[in-house]
Amino acid sequence: MAKLRKRRPTQADAELFLRQGVYSVGSADYIDPKERSLQLDDLEGLFHDLWRQELRATRRLDLLILKCNIVIEIFLNRILLMSAHNETDFEKERFTFAQKLTLVHAFVLHPNPTLIPTLECLNKVRNQIAHGLQFDLEIVNKMVRYNSELSIEEVTALTNTQRAAAMRRIVASICGHLVGAVTATHSFESLQSAWKHERGQA
Repeated sequence: MAKLRKRRPTQADAELFLRQGVYSVGSADYIDPKERSLQLDDLEGLFHDLWRQELRATRRLDLLILKCNIVIEIFLNRILLMSAHNETDFEKERFTFAQKLTLVHAFVLHPNPTLIPTLECLNKVRNQIAHGLQFDLEIVNKMVRYNSELSIEEVTALTNTQRAAAMRRIVASICGHLVGAVTATHSFESLQSAWKHERGQA
């Protein structure tokens, strides 16, 4: 399904429509599939830039958690923007992190037993740090355990440096998963559109 870039209708649009009886949506209001492909390429490039500039060199676990949460939220905003049928400024809407997770789960993700719980834990720890400068290490351990084959005992024995390394891997994996999900949806829509076009010409 082609994506509309036409802005959200306002009450003024409704009044104008009632007076004139016209509200048009033309080909210029749709996003070209090639543009969407470029947006996907930009998304992958964005992660590599954020990884190099923000995540790779950060060693302090508390600071890394804050940065990981910001990176994930940037990705949630982009993924929602690219997945919505109508172009919407999700940053302007000021949805909470939890609300964005709900939307991404509803519209983008295939079932994954650990991804959403991991992000809920990340946001909880982020909030603890932001509001009290302390965090519950057990929640960080839970995130690591959700995303590794380590036992509870092995995770508990990790150093904070090892936890930070694990957090970087986890965020890279989640961002990759998000990009993969929206890419798969885009590819399916492109194939579906081409198939309908061929059938219309047959």
